[in-house]
Amino acid sequence: MWPVRHEICLSCSCLSCSFLFAFPYLLWDAESGDARYPALLRWATQTDGDSTVPESCNRSPDATRPGEYRIVPRIVVAQPLTPEVFAPFGEVIVIEHAPGRTYYDQALGNLRQTARPSVSIMVAQPVPSDTPLVIKTLERHEYSSQTFIPVADVQWLVIVSPHLHASQGPGPDIDKTKAFIANGQQGVTYRPDTWHHGLTVLEGNGPFAVFMWRDDSSTDEEFVDVLPFEVRWP
Repeated sequence: MWPVRHEICLSCSCLSCSFLFAFPYLLWDAESGDARYPALLRWATQTDGDSTVPESCNRSPDATRPGEYRIVPRIVVAQPLTPEVFAPFGEVIVIEHAPGRTYYDQALGNLRQTARPSVSIMVAQPVPSDTPLVIKTLERHEYSSQTFIPVADVQWLVIVSPHLHASQGPGPDIDKTKAFIANGQQGVTYRPDTWHHGLTVLEGNGPFAVFMWRDDSSTDEEFVDVLPFEVRWP
C-alpha cells in the first residue's frame, strides 16, 4: 500500500533522501518544480507497504490524495569565511588596513590562451530578510577563475559546491554544498571549474569589483538547475 503523502526531507539520511541525492537530475525538474518520474519517487519511499520517511521529515497529516508529495529543501547553514575552510574552493582576499602589499596568486587563473582579462563592477541588491533564501541554480567558469572584491562594507554570502564523483555524472554535488558569511573586508577567488552561486548580498546595495577571463564563447560560464536547497545564516 502506497503512503498517502510523500514528504522528502533533504536534510536527513532516509531511503527517499538517499535516492534523490543519488539521482537528482533524474527525479527533479527545476523548471516545473515537480518530479519527472513520480512513480520512481513513490518507489523510493515504499518499503514493505509503508513509507520509510522518518518522523523527522515532518510528514504532513493533512494530505488526502494518494501519491501526493512535497519536497522539503535541504538546509545549509552558513559559517564564517576563513582562508582555511574556503581553501578547497579558492582563495580568500583580505583587505588589510596596515600599509603594505599582499599578493593573491589565484586571483587571475586562466586556462585558455585566447581569453582576455575582464574587469567589471557589479552592484547587487540585498536578498529579502523575511523570506527563506532558496537556491535553485549554480554556475561555474570552467576555464577561468572569478574574483569578487567588495567596494563597500557589506555582509555577503559565498555559496559553493564541489563536483559530483565521476561515477555519478557531471554537475555539482549538492549534498556537500558549503555556505560562508563574508564581511566587507573580504573578497574571494573561485578557482576555475568551481561551482558557486551568484553574488548574494545580505545588507545594502553591494558594489563589487569582478575579475575573470573571457573569450565571449559559451565556455565563459555555465549555469545548471539544481535540487533546491535553503541557505540560513545567524
